[in-house]
Amino acid sequence: MEGKSLHERIEFRGILSDWLRIFLEKLRRELKLKNIGKTQALSNSIKGELLRNGGDISAVLAKFSMYGRFVDMGVGNGVKAYERKSNSADRTAAKRYGAIVSYSSRKPKKWINKRKMAEVYRLSEILAESVLSELTADKMLGVLDDIDFHM
Repeated sequence: MEGKSLHERIEFRGILSDWLRIFLEKLRRELKLKNIGKTQALSNSIKGELLRNGGDISAVLAKFSMYGRFVDMGVGNGVKAYERKSNSADRTAAKRYGAIVSYSSRKPKKWINKRKMAEVYRLSEILAESVLSELTADKMLGVLDDIDFHM
């Protein structure tokens, strides 16, 4: 970004900030669609940030509560990550035989990875279009410089 004009840097920041805003809206919509979070605490914890390094954007961050990861994996109080597979045996014992076992009916509610990867892919498309349009414009200007116009 060092060789870019101020206008191009502002346009690049605009593209990234618009993408981040839309991405955060889609994450919130994903929570609502999957019926996650009755208190809206997880939805309210979703925030975004553009990290800058020397005036240029170096990273795009999307932050949310750690609880969101637990919901995505289906773990938390009562269910350890390594016990997710064995939890089904406890559930079956309780249903079929009336066994008194402590199990949680918690299941993974996937809401992060699919949305994140789709939006990262979309960002790469947007940035590629932006770069291609710049290259095409520069190439056309170079071609026009080589052509002599006589009237």
